[in-house]
Amino acid sequence: MSPVERARIVVGNAGLTRSTTERVVELDSVETAELLRWCADDGVVGLAVAACGSGTLILTETSGDPLLDRFHDALRRCLVADAVAVSAVTALTAAGVDHRVLKGVATARLDFPTPELRVFADADILVERQRLGEALHVLDAAGLRRVDAPVRGWWEQRFGRAVELRGAHDGELDLHLSLGSGFFATRCDEQTMWSAPPDTFTIGGVEMRALGGPYRLLHACLHAELGRNSGWRGVRDVAQMILGADVDLRTTVQIATESDADGVVAAAIRRTWTLLELSTEHPAAEWARAHVCPARQLAEIEAHRSGGWRAQARGTWRALPWRDRGPFVAGIIAPSTANLRGRNLRRRDHLAGLVPRIGRRR
Repeated sequence: MSPVERARIVVGNAGLTRSTTERVVELDSVETAELLRWCADDGVVGLAVAACGSGTLILTETSGDPLLDRFHDALRRCLVADAVAVSAVTALTAAGVDHRVLKGVATARLDFPTPELRVFADADILVERQRLGEALHVLDAAGLRRVDAPVRGWWEQRFGRAVELRGAHDGELDLHLSLGSGFFATRCDEQTMWSAPPDTFTIGGVEMRALGGPYRLLHACLHAELGRNSGWRGVRDVAQMILGADVDLRTTVQIATESDADGVVAAAIRRTWTLLELSTEHPAAEWARAHVCPARQLAEIEAHRSGGWRAQARGTWRALPWRDRGPFVAGIIAPSTANLRGRNLRRRDHLAGLVPRIGRRR
């Protein structure tokens, strides 16, 4: 194992309660530059600062303090995202639109000992599907406007995953309609999720409502295992919730099993324990190691990892009731003119791109 690989483990464990990593790693200037690039790409700059502060990571820097420069840049992005979250939550609350703050904004406050350990670049908020149109109208009035036109308005409300919005200072808000994508998003029991009591925290005097711990852990596992850009920040979220925040794993497993996602949770925990080299003598690791993933879930996980959005679309189609499959496909085949224009596509080019792929799938 190279020094940079050892340093990644040290960074991944920084500030983690009950971590078994006690090694000290010192890097030369070339290795330091490589590690800093990785920290920025994987969103763990705050953890790297903590590792340096504890003395477990020693960096050789040729000029200035590039780690702190990157850290300050990340904190500025966090402040912009916080401001977006405050504006969005204030507007949605005033309009009576129920919502839950997701991912970085919530996790940094609810699960990490200090928020700066968990940096993030945007705000994420979940709303109920039937309130999507109202939420978009309210947020538009608050200065948060969508980036791309919908496939079709009715299609987005029934089958969409998230809508990207932009606000002042290039602040980004991802307005979510589900916790995941493809098969696993469709199988989630959204009614039970919305009826579960939220956890709360405040930013600037504004109360934020987040998912309760078991649902936050489920979301973190989905993101860590299936998210293409989750990186080590994703696996650290899983470890933090289980080892640091003591989220109720048994309830998460029960929810995941009822939603046909227990295989994803087990895979995310195994990946987390492997990458961070955590002690296997822990109930979470023991459960994940013994878990047998149902064949259907295993196939969907593999398809999700390797097939991009088309595999996700096929997974959604397979999970939908028969009555919804036709409308789902119709929206993909015939998106709105505005949606095509936003992707610089003519309708015939869009259709031509679908036909050979359908043929190959068969």
